[in-house]
Amino acid sequence: MKLFGSSSGGRHSPRSGAPARQEELSVPVPVSEPEPAVTIPQPASPAPSAIPQAVASPPPAEEHPEVRVSFERIEPPPPPPVVQTAAFSSDDASDYPAPVRKKSHRFLAGYLIFLSLMIVLVAGLLALLWFRMDVYERSRPYRAMDSWMEQSDSRYWHDMLRGMGVEESYVSTLALDDVEYYKKLDAYTDEAPVYGIRFGKKTMMTATLKPGRALPFDSHVWEIGDVELVPSGLTVYAPENAVLTVYGKVAGPECLVQKDAQPVEAGPFEAQLDSFPGLSKFVLNWIFTNEGLAVTDPDGTPLDMAYSKGNAYYYSPLTYGYVIDAPSEAIVSVNGIPLTEENAEISSVPLEDFAGLEGSVSAIPADLTYVIEGLVARPTVEAAYADGTTLAPPEVTEDRWTFSRVPDEAFKTEHEAYIMQVFDAYIAFLGNRGGDMYGNLYNYQQYLVPGSEAFDRAARSLDSLYWFQGRDTALESSQLGEVLRYGADTFTAELSFTRRGTDGTEDSNTLLFIYVNYNGAWRVVRVMNKTSFLEGIT
Repeated sequence: MKLFGSSSGGRHSPRSGAPARQEELSVPVPVSEPEPAVTIPQPASPAPSAIPQAVASPPPAEEHPEVRVSFERIEPPPPPPVVQTAAFSSDDASDYPAPVRKKSHRFLAGYLIFLSLMIVLVAGLLALLWFRMDVYERSRPYRAMDSWMEQSDSRYWHDMLRGMGVEESYVSTLALDDVEYYKKLDAYTDEAPVYGIRFGKKTMMTATLKPGRALPFDSHVWEIGDVELVPSGLTVYAPENAVLTVYGKVAGPECLVQKDAQPVEAGPFEAQLDSFPGLSKFVLNWIFTNEGLAVTDPDGTPLDMAYSKGNAYYYSPLTYGYVIDAPSEAIVSVNGIPLTEENAEISSVPLEDFAGLEGSVSAIPADLTYVIEGLVARPTVEAAYADGTTLAPPEVTEDRWTFSRVPDEAFKTEHEAYIMQVFDAYIAFLGNRGGDMYGNLYNYQQYLVPGSEAFDRAARSLDSLYWFQGRDTALESSQLGEVLRYGADTFTAELSFTRRGTDGTEDSNTLLFIYVNYNGAWRVVRVMNKTSFLEGIT
Protein backbone atom coordinates (compact mmCIF):
# COMPACT_ATOMS: atom_id res chain seq x y z
CA MET A 1 0.00 0.00 0.00
CA LYS A 2 1.37 3.37 -0.86
CA LEU A 3 0.82 6.47 1.25
CA PHE A 4 1.24 9.88 -0.26
CA GLY A 5 1.55 13.18 1.63
CA SER A 6 -0.61 16.02 0.44
CA SER A 7 -0.95 19.72 1.42
CA SER A 8 -3.59 20.74 3.89
CA GLY A 9 -4.62 23.54 1.64
CA GLY A 10 -4.19 24.36 -1.97
CA ARG A 11 -2.74 27.92 -1.41
CA HIS A 12 -0.77 29.50 1.43
CA SER A 13 0.16 33.06 2.10
CA PRO A 14 3.37 33.30 4.11
CA ARG A 15 3.25 35.70 7.09
CA SER A 16 6.48 37.28 6.09
CA GLY A 17 4.95 38.48 2.85
CA ALA A 18 7.67 36.74 0.78
CA PRO A 19 6.70 35.68 -2.71
CA ALA A 20 5.10 32.21 -3.04
CA ARG A 21 7.32 29.34 -3.95
CA GLN A 22 6.75 25.81 -5.12
CA GLU A 23 7.83 22.97 -2.89
CA GLU A 24 8.27 19.31 -3.92
CA LEU A 25 7.65 16.32 -1.59
CA SER A 26 8.66 12.77 -2.41
CA VAL A 27 8.48 10.08 0.23
CA PRO A 28 9.38 6.39 -0.65
CA VAL A 29 7.29 3.71 1.12
CA PRO A 30 8.43 0.12 1.20
CA VAL A 31 5.89 -2.69 0.36
CA SER A 32 5.71 -6.29 1.25
CA GLU A 33 4.90 -7.60 -2.04
CA PRO A 34 4.90 -6.18 -5.46
CA GLU A 35 1.72 -4.59 -6.61
CA PRO A 36 0.96 -2.99 -9.83
CA ALA A 37 2.04 0.75 -9.80
CA VAL A 38 -0.58 3.43 -9.68
CA THR A 39 0.53 6.79 -11.11
CA ILE A 40 -1.03 10.13 -10.05
CA PRO A 41 -0.60 12.92 -12.54
CA GLN A 42 1.55 15.96 -11.17
CA PRO A 43 1.87 19.42 -12.40
CA ALA A 44 4.50 19.95 -14.97
CA SER A 45 7.84 20.90 -13.56
CA PRO A 46 10.61 22.56 -15.46
CA ALA A 47 13.25 20.22 -13.92
CA PRO A 48 12.46 17.43 -11.43
CA SER A 49 14.82 17.07 -8.51
CA ALA A 50 16.59 13.84 -7.67
CA ILE A 51 15.09 11.70 -4.85
CA PRO A 52 17.36 11.60 -1.87
CA GLN A 53 18.66 8.12 -1.01
CA ALA A 54 18.65 6.44 2.36
CA VAL A 55 21.85 5.88 4.15
CA ALA A 56 21.37 2.18 4.19
CA SER A 57 21.13 0.43 0.93
CA PRO A 58 17.62 -1.00 0.72
CA PRO A 59 16.65 -3.35 -1.93
CA PRO A 60 15.97 -1.67 -5.16
CA ALA A 61 12.48 -0.37 -5.38
CA GLU A 62 10.52 1.18 -8.10
CA GLU A 63 10.60 4.97 -8.22
CA HIS A 64 7.31 6.78 -7.93
CA PRO A 65 6.53 10.25 -9.28
CA GLU A 66 6.74 13.25 -6.81
CA VAL A 67 3.77 15.25 -5.58
CA ARG A 68 4.41 19.02 -5.83
CA VAL A 69 2.40 21.85 -4.17
CA SER A 70 2.55 25.41 -5.50
CA PHE A 71 1.82 28.58 -3.36
CA GLU A 72 0.95 32.09 -4.59
CA ARG A 73 1.19 35.35 -2.52
CA ILE A 74 -2.05 37.23 -1.89
CA GLU A 75 -1.56 40.98 -1.16
CA PRO A 76 -3.27 42.30 2.02
CA PRO A 77 -6.19 44.67 1.56
CA PRO A 78 -5.50 48.49 1.85
CA PRO A 79 -6.13 50.13 5.28
CA PRO A 80 -9.41 51.96 5.74
CA PRO A 81 -9.39 55.78 5.18
CA VAL A 82 -8.99 58.05 8.25
CA VAL A 83 -12.08 60.07 8.79
CA GLN A 84 -11.51 63.54 10.41
CA THR A 85 -14.35 64.78 12.50
CA ALA A 86 -15.05 68.42 13.48
CA ALA A 87 -14.29 69.47 17.07
CA PHE A 88 -17.26 70.23 19.20
CA SER A 89 -17.33 72.07 22.49
CA SER A 90 -18.16 70.12 25.58
CA ASP A 91 -21.57 71.76 25.69
CA ASP A 92 -22.36 70.85 22.15
CA ALA A 93 -23.88 67.43 22.04
CA SER A 94 -25.05 67.60 18.49
CA ASP A 95 -23.42 65.71 15.72
CA TYR A 96 -22.95 68.90 13.60
CA PRO A 97 -19.95 71.42 13.62
CA ALA A 98 -20.35 74.88 15.30
CA PRO A 99 -21.23 77.79 13.00
CA VAL A 100 -18.36 80.36 12.14
CA ARG A 101 -18.87 83.93 13.52
CA LYS A 102 -18.55 86.75 10.91
CA LYS A 103 -16.31 89.94 11.61
CA SER A 104 -17.94 93.36 12.05
CA HIS A 105 -17.50 95.80 9.12
CA ARG A 106 -17.68 98.80 11.52
CA PHE A 107 -14.58 97.70 13.43
CA LEU A 108 -12.65 97.27 10.20
CA ALA A 109 -13.55 100.77 9.03
CA GLY A 110 -12.45 102.33 12.34
CA TYR A 111 -9.19 100.47 12.27
CA LEU A 112 -8.44 101.70 8.75
CA ILE A 113 -9.21 105.30 9.72
CA PHE A 114 -6.93 105.10 12.77
CA LEU A 115 -4.15 103.60 10.69
CA SER A 116 -4.49 106.35 8.08
CA LEU A 117 -4.31 109.08 10.71
CA MET A 118 -1.19 107.55 12.23
CA ILE A 119 0.48 107.36 8.83
CA VAL A 120 -0.31 111.00 8.14
CA LEU A 121 0.97 112.05 11.57
CA VAL A 122 4.24 110.12 11.26
CA ALA A 123 4.77 111.42 7.74
CA GLY A 124 4.28 115.00 8.97
CA LEU A 125 6.70 114.53 11.82
CA LEU A 126 9.29 113.05 9.48
CA ALA A 127 8.85 115.92 7.05
CA LEU A 128 9.23 118.44 9.88
CA LEU A 129 12.35 116.69 11.15
CA TRP A 130 13.82 116.55 7.68
CA PHE A 131 13.15 120.26 7.16
CA ARG A 132 14.63 121.10 10.54
CA MET A 133 17.79 119.13 9.77
CA ASP A 134 18.13 120.86 6.42
CA VAL A 135 17.93 124.27 8.08
CA TYR A 136 20.49 123.19 10.65
CA GLU A 137 22.91 122.04 7.98
CA ARG A 138 22.57 125.27 6.04
CA SER A 139 23.29 127.25 9.22
CA ARG A 140 26.61 125.50 9.90
CA PRO A 141 29.73 127.73 9.47
CA TYR A 142 31.68 125.15 7.52
CA ARG A 143 29.08 125.36 4.72
CA ALA A 144 30.30 128.91 4.03
CA MET A 145 33.93 127.76 3.98
CA ASP A 146 33.11 124.84 1.67
CA SER A 147 31.34 127.15 -0.73
CA TRP A 148 34.29 129.57 -0.67
CA MET A 149 36.79 126.82 -1.37
CA GLU A 150 34.72 125.48 -4.28
CA GLN A 151 34.45 128.90 -5.93
CA SER A 152 38.17 129.81 -5.61
CA ASP A 153 41.06 128.66 -7.76
CA SER A 154 44.82 129.16 -7.61
CA ARG A 155 44.66 132.43 -9.55
CA TYR A 156 42.15 133.80 -7.03
CA TRP A 157 44.44 132.94 -4.11
CA HIS A 158 47.49 134.35 -5.91
CA ASP A 159 45.83 137.69 -6.49
CA MET A 160 44.52 137.82 -2.93
CA LEU A 161 47.93 137.18 -1.37
CA ARG A 162 49.66 139.66 -3.63
CA GLY A 163 47.00 142.23 -2.82
CA MET A 164 47.66 141.70 0.87
CA GLY A 165 51.34 142.53 0.41
CA VAL A 166 52.98 139.12 0.20
CA GLU A 167 56.01 139.24 -2.07
CA GLU A 168 55.78 137.45 -5.40
CA SER A 169 58.95 135.51 -4.63
CA TYR A 170 57.22 133.94 -1.66
CA VAL A 171 53.80 133.48 -3.23
CA SER A 172 55.42 131.48 -6.00
CA THR A 173 56.64 128.96 -3.42
CA LEU A 174 53.17 128.23 -2.03
CA ALA A 175 51.00 125.31 -3.15
CA LEU A 176 48.04 127.42 -4.23
CA ASP A 177 46.24 124.39 -5.64
CA ASP A 178 46.40 122.59 -2.30
CA VAL A 179 44.19 124.72 -0.07
CA GLU A 180 42.52 123.59 3.10
CA TYR A 181 40.93 125.23 6.09
CA TYR A 182 40.78 124.29 9.74
CA LYS A 183 39.08 125.58 12.85
CA LYS A 184 41.30 127.90 14.90
CA LEU A 185 40.48 126.68 18.35
CA ASP A 186 42.35 129.54 20.03
CA ALA A 187 40.07 132.14 18.43
CA TYR A 188 36.92 130.26 17.40
CA THR A 189 33.60 131.19 19.07
CA ASP A 190 29.99 130.40 18.20
CA GLU A 191 29.34 134.11 17.66
CA ALA A 192 32.39 134.65 15.42
CA PRO A 193 33.78 131.46 13.89
CA VAL A 194 37.43 131.76 12.84
CA TYR A 195 39.16 129.43 10.39
CA GLY A 196 42.78 129.21 9.31
CA ILE A 197 43.65 128.79 5.63
CA ARG A 198 46.80 127.03 4.63
CA PHE A 199 48.45 126.30 1.33
CA GLY A 200 50.38 123.08 1.29
CA LYS A 201 50.52 122.94 5.10
CA LYS A 202 51.65 126.60 5.32
CA THR A 203 49.11 128.76 7.16
CA MET A 204 48.80 132.11 5.49
CA MET A 205 45.41 133.63 6.34
CA THR A 206 42.56 133.62 8.82
CA ALA A 207 38.91 134.08 7.88
CA THR A 208 36.34 135.34 10.38
CA LEU A 209 32.70 134.61 9.44
CA LYS A 210 29.77 136.95 9.93
CA PRO A 211 25.99 136.28 10.02
CA GLY A 212 24.22 136.29 6.66
CA ARG A 213 20.57 135.97 5.63
CA ALA A 214 18.05 134.63 8.12
CA LEU A 215 16.72 131.08 8.16
CA PRO A 216 13.70 129.54 9.94
CA PHE A 217 13.93 128.47 13.55
CA ASP A 218 15.77 131.67 14.50
CA SER A 219 18.96 130.73 12.63
CA HIS A 220 20.96 132.18 9.75
CA VAL A 221 23.58 131.31 7.18
CA TRP A 222 27.20 132.43 7.52
CA GLU A 223 29.22 134.60 5.15
CA ILE A 224 32.95 135.31 4.77
CA GLY A 225 33.83 138.35 6.85
CA ASP A 226 37.35 139.60 7.63
CA VAL A 227 40.25 137.86 5.92
CA GLU A 228 43.68 138.66 7.34
CA LEU A 229 47.23 137.50 6.85
CA VAL A 230 48.60 135.64 9.80
CA PRO A 231 51.73 137.09 11.39
CA SER A 232 54.50 135.17 9.72
CA GLY A 233 56.66 135.15 12.80
CA LEU A 234 59.78 135.63 10.68
CA THR A 235 62.45 136.47 13.23
CA VAL A 236 65.81 138.11 12.71
CA TYR A 237 68.50 137.99 15.37
CA ALA A 238 71.13 140.67 14.83
CA PRO A 239 73.65 142.61 16.96
CA GLU A 240 72.08 145.31 19.07
CA ASN A 241 73.73 148.13 17.14
CA ALA A 242 73.20 146.58 13.71
CA VAL A 243 70.94 148.16 11.12
CA LEU A 244 68.18 145.98 9.67
CA THR A 245 66.59 146.93 6.38
CA VAL A 246 63.62 145.23 4.73
CA TYR A 247 63.39 145.76 0.99
CA GLY A 248 65.44 148.92 1.35
CA LYS A 249 63.55 150.36 4.32
CA VAL A 250 65.07 150.48 7.78
CA ALA A 251 63.10 148.35 10.22
CA GLY A 252 61.49 150.64 12.74
CA PRO A 253 61.53 150.27 16.52
CA GLU A 254 58.20 148.48 16.41
CA CYS A 255 60.00 145.50 14.88
CA LEU A 256 62.47 145.26 17.74
CA VAL A 257 60.82 142.89 20.18
CA GLN A 258 63.61 142.40 22.68
CA LYS A 259 67.17 143.61 22.95
CA ASP A 260 69.83 141.06 23.81
CA ALA A 261 67.22 138.31 23.44
CA GLN A 262 69.52 135.72 21.92
CA PRO A 263 72.82 135.13 23.73
CA VAL A 264 75.92 134.79 21.64
CA GLU A 265 78.94 132.66 22.30
CA ALA A 266 81.18 134.49 24.75
CA GLY A 267 84.88 134.75 24.11
CA PRO A 268 87.58 134.30 26.76
CA PHE A 269 87.35 137.95 27.79
CA GLU A 270 83.55 138.05 27.95
CA ALA A 271 82.63 134.71 29.49
CA GLN A 272 82.88 136.06 33.02
CA LEU A 273 80.65 139.06 32.48
CA ASP A 274 77.48 139.16 34.52
CA SER A 275 75.74 141.22 31.89
CA PHE A 276 76.66 140.08 28.44
CA PRO A 277 75.02 141.61 25.38
CA GLY A 278 73.40 139.24 22.94
CA LEU A 279 71.60 139.45 19.64
CA SER A 280 68.50 141.59 19.49
CA LYS A 281 65.28 140.01 18.29
CA PHE A 282 63.34 141.53 15.39
CA VAL A 283 59.95 140.13 14.38
CA LEU A 284 58.78 140.97 10.87
CA ASN A 285 55.10 140.30 10.33
CA TRP A 286 53.89 139.38 6.88
CA ILE A 287 57.44 138.93 5.63
CA PHE A 288 57.83 135.32 4.67
CA THR A 289 61.37 135.13 3.31
CA ASN A 290 64.72 136.73 4.06
CA GLU A 291 65.23 137.57 0.41
CA GLY A 292 64.69 141.29 0.99
CA LEU A 293 66.54 141.50 4.30
CA ALA A 294 69.90 143.16 4.83
CA VAL A 295 71.82 143.51 8.08
CA THR A 296 74.78 145.86 8.33
CA ASP A 297 76.98 147.26 11.04
CA PRO A 298 76.70 150.97 11.89
CA ASP A 299 79.28 151.78 9.20
CA GLY A 300 77.27 150.01 6.53
CA THR A 301 79.39 146.88 6.27
CA PRO A 302 77.11 143.93 5.47
CA LEU A 303 76.87 141.10 7.95
CA ASP A 304 76.56 137.55 6.71
CA MET A 305 73.83 135.27 7.98
CA ALA A 306 75.41 132.72 10.29
CA TYR A 307 72.61 130.13 10.12
CA SER A 308 68.84 129.77 10.09
CA LYS A 309 66.48 127.61 12.08
CA GLY A 310 62.91 127.33 10.87
CA ASN A 311 61.75 130.88 10.20
CA ALA A 312 64.45 132.43 12.41
CA TYR A 313 67.58 133.92 10.83
CA TYR A 314 70.75 134.57 12.81
CA TYR A 315 73.29 137.13 11.70
CA SER A 316 76.83 137.15 12.98
CA PRO A 317 77.32 139.42 15.96
CA LEU A 318 79.33 142.56 15.43
CA THR A 319 82.80 141.88 16.74
CA TYR A 320 85.44 144.50 17.21
CA GLY A 321 89.19 144.66 17.64
CA TYR A 322 90.63 147.01 20.21
CA VAL A 323 94.13 148.46 20.70
CA ILE A 324 95.60 149.09 24.13
CA ASP A 325 98.82 151.03 24.72
CA ALA A 326 100.33 150.60 28.16
CA PRO A 327 103.69 150.50 29.91
CA SER A 328 105.40 147.15 29.81
CA GLU A 329 105.79 147.09 33.57
CA ALA A 330 102.04 147.35 34.02
CA ILE A 331 99.70 144.37 34.04
CA VAL A 332 96.86 145.05 31.60
CA SER A 333 93.56 143.22 32.02
CA VAL A 334 90.43 143.09 29.89
CA ASN A 335 87.25 142.33 31.78
CA GLY A 336 89.44 141.15 34.65
CA ILE A 337 91.54 138.76 32.51
CA PRO A 338 95.28 139.63 32.19
CA LEU A 339 96.54 139.98 28.63
CA THR A 340 99.23 137.55 27.53
CA GLU A 341 100.73 136.41 24.29
CA GLU A 342 98.14 133.61 24.23
CA ASN A 343 95.11 135.86 24.10
CA ALA A 344 96.44 139.05 22.55
CA GLU A 345 98.81 140.21 19.86
CA ILE A 346 101.61 142.09 21.62
CA SER A 347 104.24 144.39 20.15
CA SER A 348 106.93 146.17 22.15
CA VAL A 349 108.70 149.52 21.69
CA PRO A 350 111.54 150.03 24.23
CA LEU A 351 111.91 153.51 25.68
CA GLU A 352 114.87 155.43 24.26
CA ASP A 353 115.76 156.89 27.66
CA PHE A 354 116.62 153.36 28.89
CA ALA A 355 118.56 152.18 25.86
CA GLY A 356 121.84 150.54 26.87
CA LEU A 357 120.90 150.06 30.51
CA GLU A 358 120.23 146.35 30.24
CA GLY A 359 122.87 145.56 32.84
CA SER A 360 121.66 148.18 35.29
CA VAL A 361 117.89 147.84 35.04
CA SER A 362 116.13 144.55 35.78
CA ALA A 363 113.74 145.09 32.88
CA ILE A 364 114.04 147.74 30.25
CA PRO A 365 110.77 149.70 30.28
CA ALA A 366 108.87 149.73 27.04
CA ASP A 367 105.54 150.76 25.66
CA LEU A 368 103.49 147.71 24.74
CA THR A 369 100.69 147.67 22.22
CA TYR A 370 98.02 145.00 22.73
CA VAL A 371 95.60 144.08 19.96
CA ILE A 372 92.55 141.96 20.85
CA GLU A 373 89.89 140.77 18.42
CA GLY A 374 86.41 139.27 18.44
CA LEU A 375 84.86 141.23 21.29
CA VAL A 376 81.11 141.70 21.12
CA ALA A 377 80.78 143.89 24.18
CA ARG A 378 82.91 146.94 24.74
CA PRO A 379 85.43 145.76 27.34
CA THR A 380 86.53 147.12 30.68
CA VAL A 381 90.30 147.72 30.51
CA GLU A 382 92.56 148.28 33.52
CA ALA A 383 96.31 148.53 34.12
CA ALA A 384 98.24 148.25 37.38
CA TYR A 385 101.77 147.63 38.60
CA ALA A 386 102.80 144.41 40.26
CA ASP A 387 102.55 146.02 43.72
CA GLY A 388 98.91 146.78 43.09
CA THR A 389 99.31 150.43 42.20
CA THR A 390 96.68 151.24 39.62
CA LEU A 391 97.55 153.39 36.66
CA ALA A 392 95.46 156.40 36.04
CA PRO A 393 92.45 156.02 33.74
CA PRO A 394 93.57 155.81 30.15
CA GLU A 395 92.92 158.13 27.31
CA VAL A 396 90.05 156.41 25.49
CA THR A 397 88.96 156.80 21.91
CA GLU A 398 86.44 154.71 19.96
CA ASP A 399 88.66 151.65 19.66
CA ARG A 400 91.86 152.48 21.56
CA TRP A 401 92.95 152.72 25.20
CA THR A 402 96.23 154.56 25.95
CA PHE A 403 97.78 154.26 29.40
CA SER A 404 100.50 156.79 30.07
CA ARG A 405 102.99 156.83 32.86
CA VAL A 406 101.42 159.42 35.03
CA PRO A 407 103.34 161.13 37.81
CA ASP A 408 103.16 159.36 41.12
CA GLU A 409 102.52 162.26 43.47
CA ALA A 410 102.53 160.15 46.60
CA PHE A 411 105.91 158.65 45.74
CA LYS A 412 107.22 162.10 44.81
CA THR A 413 106.21 163.56 48.13
CA GLU A 414 107.76 160.66 50.00
CA HIS A 415 111.15 160.91 48.22
CA GLU A 416 111.32 164.57 47.27
CA ALA A 417 113.91 165.52 49.91
CA TYR A 418 116.19 162.70 48.89
CA ILE A 419 115.80 163.52 45.18
CA MET A 420 116.72 167.17 45.80
CA GLN A 421 119.72 166.07 47.89
CA VAL A 422 121.02 164.01 44.98
CA PHE A 423 120.38 166.92 42.64
CA ASP A 424 122.35 169.30 44.86
CA ALA A 425 125.31 166.91 44.95
CA TYR A 426 125.19 166.75 41.17
CA ILE A 427 125.12 170.57 40.85
CA ALA A 428 128.01 170.91 43.30
CA PHE A 429 130.05 168.45 41.25
CA LEU A 430 129.02 170.10 37.99
CA GLY A 431 129.95 173.58 39.14
CA ASN A 432 133.05 172.57 41.09
CA ARG A 433 131.62 174.18 44.15
CA GLY A 434 134.34 175.58 46.41
CA GLY A 435 136.97 174.30 44.05
CA ASP A 436 136.89 170.92 45.72
CA MET A 437 136.57 168.92 42.54
CA TYR A 438 137.48 165.53 43.97
CA GLY A 439 135.50 166.05 47.13
CA ASN A 440 132.42 167.00 45.11
CA LEU A 441 132.94 163.97 42.90
CA TYR A 442 133.20 161.63 45.85
CA ASN A 443 130.10 163.12 47.43
CA TYR A 444 128.17 162.81 44.20
CA GLN A 445 129.24 159.24 43.54
CA GLN A 446 127.67 158.14 46.83
CA TYR A 447 124.30 158.47 45.09
CA LEU A 448 125.34 156.54 42.00
CA VAL A 449 125.33 152.82 41.24
CA PRO A 450 128.98 151.73 41.06
CA GLY A 451 130.05 150.94 37.57
CA SER A 452 126.91 152.48 36.09
CA GLU A 453 126.85 154.90 33.21
CA ALA A 454 126.39 157.86 35.54
CA PHE A 455 129.32 156.73 37.72
CA ASP A 456 131.70 156.36 34.79
CA ARG A 457 130.69 159.61 33.09
CA ALA A 458 131.17 161.57 36.30
CA ALA A 459 134.73 160.27 36.56
CA ARG A 460 135.45 161.10 32.92
CA SER A 461 134.11 164.66 33.32
CA LEU A 462 136.79 165.88 35.72
CA ASP A 463 138.84 167.59 33.01
CA SER A 464 135.80 169.30 31.58
CA LEU A 465 134.83 170.75 34.92
CA TYR A 466 137.91 172.98 35.04
CA TRP A 467 136.05 175.17 32.61
CA PHE A 468 133.54 176.00 35.31
CA GLN A 469 136.04 176.87 37.99
CA GLY A 470 135.42 180.19 39.52
CA ARG A 471 131.83 180.42 38.37
CA ASP A 472 128.99 181.01 40.78
CA THR A 473 127.34 177.65 41.27
CA ALA A 474 124.49 179.09 43.28
CA LEU A 475 121.16 178.21 41.72
CA GLU A 476 118.82 180.97 40.83
CA SER A 477 115.91 178.50 41.04
CA SER A 478 115.24 174.78 40.92
CA GLN A 479 112.07 172.71 40.65
CA LEU A 480 111.30 169.02 40.90
CA GLY A 481 109.12 167.98 38.03
CA GLU A 482 107.41 164.67 37.19
CA VAL A 483 108.32 161.57 39.10
CA LEU A 484 107.36 158.53 37.05
CA ARG A 485 107.27 154.95 38.25
CA TYR A 486 108.61 152.09 36.10
CA GLY A 487 107.66 149.08 38.10
CA ALA A 488 108.69 148.53 41.69
CA ASP A 489 112.44 149.01 41.17
CA THR A 490 112.74 151.96 38.79
CA PHE A 491 111.58 155.55 38.64
CA THR A 492 112.63 158.78 36.97
CA ALA A 493 112.75 162.31 38.34
CA GLU A 494 112.78 165.39 36.18
CA LEU A 495 114.38 168.57 37.52
CA SER A 496 114.44 172.02 36.03
CA PHE A 497 116.79 174.76 37.24
CA THR A 498 118.05 178.20 36.35
CA ARG A 499 121.57 179.33 37.15
CA ARG A 500 123.11 182.80 37.03
CA GLY A 501 126.79 183.08 36.17
CA THR A 502 129.37 185.56 37.48
CA ASP A 503 129.09 187.38 34.24
CA GLY A 504 125.39 187.87 34.80
CA THR A 505 124.26 185.32 32.27
CA GLU A 506 121.46 182.88 33.04
CA ASP A 507 120.73 179.47 31.66
CA SER A 508 117.77 177.16 32.20
CA ASN A 509 118.17 173.43 32.01
CA THR A 510 116.20 170.26 32.49
CA LEU A 511 117.74 167.04 33.75
CA LEU A 512 116.31 163.52 33.91
CA PHE A 513 117.62 161.22 36.66
CA ILE A 514 116.98 157.50 36.35
CA TYR A 515 116.87 155.71 39.69
CA VAL A 516 117.01 152.03 40.44
CA ASN A 517 116.75 150.08 43.66
CA TYR A 518 120.35 149.16 44.51
CA ASN A 519 120.89 147.12 47.70
CA GLY A 520 117.74 148.54 49.24
CA ALA A 521 118.54 152.18 48.40
CA TRP A 522 117.64 154.39 45.45
CA ARG A 523 120.72 155.07 43.32
CA VAL A 524 121.16 156.86 40.00
CA VAL A 525 122.24 154.91 36.91
CA ARG A 526 121.84 157.63 34.30
CA VAL A 527 121.57 161.41 34.12
CA MET A 528 120.20 162.81 30.87
CA ASN A 529 120.16 166.41 29.87
CA LYS A 530 117.21 167.76 28.02
CA THR A 531 119.07 170.90 26.83
CA SER A 532 122.17 171.45 24.69
CA PHE A 533 124.00 173.44 27.29
CA LEU A 534 125.14 170.41 29.21
CA GLU A 535 125.61 168.18 26.21
CA GLY A 536 128.70 166.04 26.66
CA ILE A 537 129.25 167.14 30.22
CA THR A 538 126.73 165.10 32.12
